[in-house]
Amino acid sequence: MGMSQSDLAEKTGVQQADISRYEHLEMTPSLETLVRLLIGLESELILKEKGLTKAEGKSGKKLAKSK
Repeated sequence: MGMSQSDLAEKTGVQQADISRYEHLEMTPSLETLVRLLIGLESELILKEKGLTKAEGKSGKKLAKSK
């Protein structure tokens, strides 16, 4: 992504050592920390129910798009 762990740590307030542990799957971030990292990386996380297309819910109707 072009950002060092140190840069991400400075931008998010998450310790660089913790970022390294997350990358190496030695620790799992809390939801709050994950959100801070996503914001710092200017990224988003999209969750979907298994077996559904990106734009469908159980009823097959298009889901509302988030901001």
